[in-house]
Amino acid sequence: MAKVSIITLVYNPKEEFLKVCIESVLNQTFKDIEFILVDNGATGNNSEILENYSKNYPQIKLIKFNKNQGFAKAANAALEATTGDYIQLLDSDDWLEENAVEILYNKAIETSADLILFGSDEYDQQKQEYVNSFHYRFSTFPKQYRNKCFNFNDLDKWLIMSTPLQDWNKFVKRELVFDKDNKFDESIKCVLPDVVYSIKNMVNADKIFVINDRLHSYRVNISSSVVKGYSKSDCPYFDDPFMFAEVLSKFMYKSLTPECAKYVVQIVVDHLFGYMHLAHRSQRKRFFDKLRDFILSADERYYSEENLKELPEYSDYKIIKKVPYLLFKLNKFLFFHKADKSETLIRVFGFTVYKKYYSKGYLCKSFFKIFKIKTVDFNGILNYQLLQLRSDLYDYIDFKTTELQQTIYDEQMAVKPAIAPISGGGGLPHSS
Repeated sequence: MAKVSIITLVYNPKEEFLKVCIESVLNQTFKDIEFILVDNGATGNNSEILENYSKNYPQIKLIKFNKNQGFAKAANAALEATTGDYIQLLDSDDWLEENAVEILYNKAIETSADLILFGSDEYDQQKQEYVNSFHYRFSTFPKQYRNKCFNFNDLDKWLIMSTPLQDWNKFVKRELVFDKDNKFDESIKCVLPDVVYSIKNMVNADKIFVINDRLHSYRVNISSSVVKGYSKSDCPYFDDPFMFAEVLSKFMYKSLTPECAKYVVQIVVDHLFGYMHLAHRSQRKRFFDKLRDFILSADERYYSEENLKELPEYSDYKIIKKVPYLLFKLNKFLFFHKADKSETLIRVFGFTVYKKYYSKGYLCKSFFKIFKIKTVDFNGILNYQLLQLRSDLYDYIDFKTTELQQTIYDEQMAVKPAIAPISGGGGLPHSS
């Protein structure tokens, strides 16, 4: 039995990233480690790399799946294989500082903590340099809890709203995962299972400790992002945000009072709206309908005005409870129309609304190219305000396009009655 178990799931990272990740674990100053590597249907030469490492290093346990199992199922298989007193997950394109495990384990023993949160550096892969960001550095951590343990009731707002909710910056005691059934929920395949895992561990931990040292490096601006895949029309994990909302809601109803669940509720709603704006526009009605079903069925004691009124999405949340998708889009159209900002916004974001674009049945594609860049900021973190603006503009343009196309068609028919009407379902290219 080892004192610490480290888990890395491998699907399709670049080979050089994977090697850096593995070497960072093998070179730890703390040696009582077992390293669980999961070949989750790995692509390229990654399977061969994993085989070679597992043959040469006895501390490595290799679990192999011929077909990708999704994140949660593969992670649970790894958890079941662990024997360590503490568990640490590590993404296959990230790495640990060489003394990370030594610092974490010693502090866990010293404090008897169930859960240790620690800082991380962001490494911009495009620029080949570290990002000057405080997102993973716990810069807002309350001073009165520094160098002491606390629990969820002490710092519920800070833990949920200010702590990064990924799994890789959390050093977890084995009993917290297994005795309190905090493993990954396999109904959530790829998108957001780590958020549920993190929140459950934070809520259930009796003792939480924060180390602000940056013991881990997280690559940003790399192409292998699950979130980017969500914006495709054929996204295979389209339902994941709703499973996330359902699973986390059931956990809240069981474990927290409506008052204590306030910030968890806000995380659920914030993520659902974020993914609605991220979804491919051909899937937006489907997403909206599922979102409306969730809102109408949610426990109103938890999803109350008191718990949600601080969120910018709350006005839309209330509207969705009352109206179907078409009226929701119309509401967005009227907002932009009355605000007299629509034409300015459209021009700022890359195209001019002139007759020649509508008469061809499409809008200037440079607009969408700009949005594909601008919806991810320089840290690789989604900018949900821009995503929402994009979605609202889609709604505005859908209505405006139909209106202008009809005007053009009427003018053309008056001159050349034989010309067929313009088609295009709103005239927008199906790319996001």
